[in-house]
Amino acid sequence: GQPYTVTQLLAALLMVSGNDAANMLADMLGGQQVAVAAMNAKAQALGARSTHASSPSGLDGPGWETTTTPYDLALIYRQALKYPLIVQIFASQSASFPGKDGNPRKLDAQNELLTRYPGDFAGKTGYTDLARNTYVTAAQRNGRRLLVVLMYGTGDLYGQAIKLFDW
Repeated sequence: GQPYTVTQLLAALLMVSGNDAANMLADMLGGQQVAVAAMNAKAQALGARSTHASSPSGLDGPGWETTTTPYDLALIYRQALKYPLIVQIFASQSASFPGKDGNPRKLDAQNELLTRYPGDFAGKTGYTDLARNTYVTAAQRNGRRLLVVLMYGTGDLYGQAIKLFDW
């Protein structure tokens, strides 16, 4: 019964991997099947040929596995970063989100590189049983923008991303 804005739901999705927010956004688009079909069509249009979404959140389940590659994630991420609202949300260290009682809660971004790596402005963590730890992030310095995509990660993904950016 709690109303949310699209911006609030995007913040929950992008900052803290709110799977429930992904499902609600999908419902707003006409349902999960409609949203997943649109996601797959967009991936194909971007040239992300090895990507197949099975759920709005990217979670896997019995008989439905989401697949992608680091290359495809970079293509998709690069396109997403063309939207100022998405960049604004990614670059935020926190956001206000209405709680069940209507009182605001604070969402803290899971992207540690916002404070650890100068120039980082858009990181997204993820985890599924099949993909394990994933991390996609972007940094910009001196007019140059780089993306790092890590999949099936172990250990300190943030440290690995820093090493790749510096390299």
